[in-house]
Amino acid sequence: MKLKKKLFRSADRWDKNRALRAMKNGMILMLPFIVIHAVASACLTLPLTPWQNLLHTSGQPLYYAFAAIYQATANYFSLLLASALSYGFAREWHLKPFRSTLLSLSTIGTFWIFSGQQIHYLSLSGVCTAIFSALFSSGIYLKLSGWRPLAKQMIRPRCHINTHLYDVVYAIPLTTCVFVAAIFTQSAILALGGGTLLENQIMSGVLAVFQLLEPYPLAAQLLYTFVTNACWFFGIDGQLIFFDAHAAYFAHLTQAAVSGPGLPSVLMNETFVNSFQLVGGSGAALALILAIFLDSRQKLSWQAAKMSLIPALLNVGDVLVLSLPVIGNPIFIIPFVTLPLLNLLIAYAFTVSGAVPLALTDVSAATPIFLNGYTATGSVDGIALQLLLLGLDTLLYRPFVLLYDEYRATQVARLTRHMVKLHQWCESRAERINPANFNEQQALIFSWLASDLAEELDEAKPEHLFMVYQPQVNSEGQCIGAEALLRWRHPNAGFIYPPLIITLAKQSDLLPKLEEFIFREACTCIAKLEKQLGTEANFKISVNITGDSLQYDGLNNSVRNITSESGITPNKLWIEITEQDTITLNRRTQVNLQSLREAGHQLIIDDFGMGQTSINYLQAGIFGMVKLDGSITKKVLTDEKSQQIISSLTDLSRRMDMVTVAEYVDNVPQRDQLQRLGCEIFQGYLYSPPVSRDKLIKLMTNQPPTPPPETSEEPEATLATA
Repeated sequence: MKLKKKLFRSADRWDKNRALRAMKNGMILMLPFIVIHAVASACLTLPLTPWQNLLHTSGQPLYYAFAAIYQATANYFSLLLASALSYGFAREWHLKPFRSTLLSLSTIGTFWIFSGQQIHYLSLSGVCTAIFSALFSSGIYLKLSGWRPLAKQMIRPRCHINTHLYDVVYAIPLTTCVFVAAIFTQSAILALGGGTLLENQIMSGVLAVFQLLEPYPLAAQLLYTFVTNACWFFGIDGQLIFFDAHAAYFAHLTQAAVSGPGLPSVLMNETFVNSFQLVGGSGAALALILAIFLDSRQKLSWQAAKMSLIPALLNVGDVLVLSLPVIGNPIFIIPFVTLPLLNLLIAYAFTVSGAVPLALTDVSAATPIFLNGYTATGSVDGIALQLLLLGLDTLLYRPFVLLYDEYRATQVARLTRHMVKLHQWCESRAERINPANFNEQQALIFSWLASDLAEELDEAKPEHLFMVYQPQVNSEGQCIGAEALLRWRHPNAGFIYPPLIITLAKQSDLLPKLEEFIFREACTCIAKLEKQLGTEANFKISVNITGDSLQYDGLNNSVRNITSESGITPNKLWIEITEQDTITLNRRTQVNLQSLREAGHQLIIDDFGMGQTSINYLQAGIFGMVKLDGSITKKVLTDEKSQQIISSLTDLSRRMDMVTVAEYVDNVPQRDQLQRLGCEIFQGYLYSPPVSRDKLIKLMTNQPPTPPPETSEEPEATLATA
């Protein structure tokens, strides 16, 4: 248990690392190019004779199209990578679009400096230079952007000058500093390397290690496998970094095998590695996908696995690595690094023993799995070995998938708590939450919750979304109805703060569907109560809607259809709208409210007393009841101003023939004081907490709620009271 907690804490720390998140964002931008490159490569090299004949005869235009895509994505890959990674840093540090673009352009210039102005480094041969250039230029750019003297100049008030031009002028010294630093750094690299470029120095060093291990090709390949897969933890595709060095090493092995055949040299070739070491991409990604399908209960993991399945069949594991993710994730990095090593050892043993033929036929890295195993060995034994490796890898991935599910649940719960605090902070400032201002983690949890809410509403009978009902009692102690309150018990995050549910629905265009669910549940409750109490019984159920809902043309029809289908009396369904929303009502929403009123629904102003409600709405006689805001009813025993406000509001309501409801009534002295001030209906824990529909029906059919004996203890505040 302690080890698990440490692992989860470590995962949280790495997840908050901004540099890793920036690298991940940059690599995500490269995914279209990586996948398109792999698909084009697979189409060009697919080892099926009919297909190849088609490409080189009547399908030549198709061949040229695939070749053009392959060349376009390969010849400028490093240039695109440098720009994408720098944009990832710009996005993580929330640079404005103009400055993000300027950083990407500066990185391209820096890359050109570090590449020695050599064209071929724009392709896959310059990946190391691209990564170094992005880190170098982003680091300097972001550091200087925060330098106080320069920052003051860049945010000085703009007068009589174009805003973008002003930014450009004051960004000139910043960009100049980046280029000057790159030139001096390049000079130092060349001096230390004897005139050799950075890319060549790195490749020479890697190749020197391979050559040192030349008598031990298995050890060399194990080292290469470990390093390339471990690089993914830091957001870097190791196979791309060591692309040239590894290709040169295999070419050297092939030449050595031709001059003096030996089983290890012949066995350890690029085809062998592509077919048996990386079964479905980096880190044996296909096995991880299968393990997720078998064991994961996390919807997001399933989505990542579905999205990554086809690329993994082409041995491209990047999609899964970035979407799950593996970057900065200590839970998955252990099997991600060790399973390819295990695959290599098992495949080596089977080949050396003669159980599987040598992989002597050249096969592209993007050739689909199983087809590459058969083509490389010329035998179904190659497919059998791949199936064995895939099954073993899947089995070994399964406990890590379950562990990650547990971590993901704790992560969702933690991020949801932070989102609730942010929402409550915005409420305290009378502001609406703005997703455009979210950081990456806030945007992530908001999208997760919105997606989960959409799935709940798509179900015929939502499993975790439901209504509870808090009884309302008149001054004689009779239960006259209840307020319907929305609840969402999230599988991972627990109960979601109700106002956050509404915000999620608004921002995701789910509000009409959510309120249709609320109306149906409330009408079902009314129908059951009418069945028990009779249609003549005097009770009501009230539901809350927002001002935004009143903008929908179909609201009245939707409510009318639902009440008709439920067979209830419309005057038993009351509708509450907060005073804050009432302020924003226009002519159309006023007409909609009047239509609801004419249909028989009583209208209630909720949270009365918070804002400056237009007296015109009160004079129009649309509303029949006001519900006092809880912030003043809670203080009625201790705050004289609250008492005066309540007395004034109840007097105003009585003069306009409206009933006054007090909520958050938690004890007898509070109830008595509110009653003396003119309140007529009460709602709160003094009578009952929010209860299920069945408990409400039992409560109203058996006995009305009566106040408990007076107590000085405050009831426990819970989310259910929201």
